[in-house]
Amino acid sequence: MIQAVNHGRLNAASFHEFHNSVYEMINAETPAKLGIPAGNATAYKSHIDQLQPYIKRSMVSEHTAVIRQWDKKRDALLRHAINRLCNLDGFDNADIQNARSYIDSHIIAVYDPKLTDGRDQDETTLIRGFIDELQGLSMECMTALGLTTVVPLLKSANDNFETAYLARVKERSTYNREAVLNLRKDIMADYDAICSALEFRATNSSDETADVAMKTAAAGFIGMLNEHVAHFSQYYVRDSSEVAEADADDKPAPDADESTLTQDGTSQDGTSQDGTSEDGGLKPTPVYPAA
Repeated sequence: MIQAVNHGRLNAASFHEFHNSVYEMINAETPAKLGIPAGNATAYKSHIDQLQPYIKRSMVSEHTAVIRQWDKKRDALLRHAINRLCNLDGFDNADIQNARSYIDSHIIAVYDPKLTDGRDQDETTLIRGFIDELQGLSMECMTALGLTTVVPLLKSANDNFETAYLARVKERSTYNREAVLNLRKDIMADYDAICSALEFRATNSSDETADVAMKTAAAGFIGMLNEHVAHFSQYYVRDSSEVAEADADDKPAPDADESTLTQDGTSQDGTSQDGTSEDGGLKPTPVYPAA
């Protein structure tokens, strides 16, 4: 008996990896030797190959990791700058005191209540406006406040955030949800047909030499396949609590740029209609230019 695979808890990359590796195992033994109809094996491979281009969806989470990195950095720089501007009483400097009215009316009153820790483009725009308003301060005032080095770093972090953010939007916009769901269903149907053929060959044969050899080969292959299923169940199928935590952390802010991007194959909670989490997997972290 072939062990069941919980396809619904394999993320997109792991789903593809599992089935591609199973096909390679079949191909190494040859479908004919195992008693698998050639048409089933061919359809299985074709659907697996068609799914490959959509695996780049996992890049969304890679961009999300970079977004978090730059958002954390720009928030720290922004808080530092705001704190300096909100605590002018400790500065015994004429340039700062002369600029106090401008700072209170053009910067603090406008930006301080609006600048939050949200990871979205609204904050990107507000930070740009904040930096522009600082241009109204003299160099002497900026130097006295200690902001001459902070502002360029803030601008760089803000720009790098936007680069990663827009890259994630682009990845989501090219993801065809319906096509992926249909391919997953086709691949699972192909896999089920192959498993049925293997189990039939492993339990039914005549006394003819060819049939006995096929029965032995199919039974041996089922043993290898069950070991493979156990490996994926242990290392690639994530606990439901881990899936929920990862999906919640990866959920984008509901801003205008991404509100129409639910066609990427996932619902707002990061889970596809077939129960598959699309956010995770084993993936490298892309490198963006450092500030």
